Amino acid sequence: MKRMGYEFKPVQQTIYEKTSEAWAPGPGSRGFTFLLGEVEKITEKSNYMKKGMMEVNRYQLSGLKSNSSFLSNETVARYKINYTDNNYKKFSIFIIKLAKEMGGTHDYRRVWESNSWGEYWKNIKLISDFEEEYPNE
Repeated sequence: MKRMGYEFKPVQQTIYEKTSEAWAPGPGSRGFTFLLGEVEKITEKSNYMKKGMMEVNRYQLSGLKSNSSFLSNETVARYKINYTDNNYKKFSIFIIKLAKEMGGTHDYRRVWESNSWGEYWKNIKLISDFEEEYPNE
């Protein structure tokens, strides 16, 4: 299918995020926010799409489980992912990301992606609890 102009993309994922924020002063009255931690994406459904399609947004399909502590925040939820091939939307998303980084927010979280639950190898309690409470239909 790749030679025919299509690629395999996830359309539904369970996404776990463990994030800590660090702040550092910058020049003048500006400051920088650094996001540290990890993101685990477990693909549950995929589909073939035209090459060049870009993720534009995610819709939450299930409840959200979270666990907050003084140092970090953990969340896990199931999302539907939407894509577009509209060049105007792609450019708009690029500008928004660029503005975030120039505004002082830098994301240094490590991203792990599993193509299915069979490939998922970690044993994170919050993900296990989420899967028990909100099984994939």
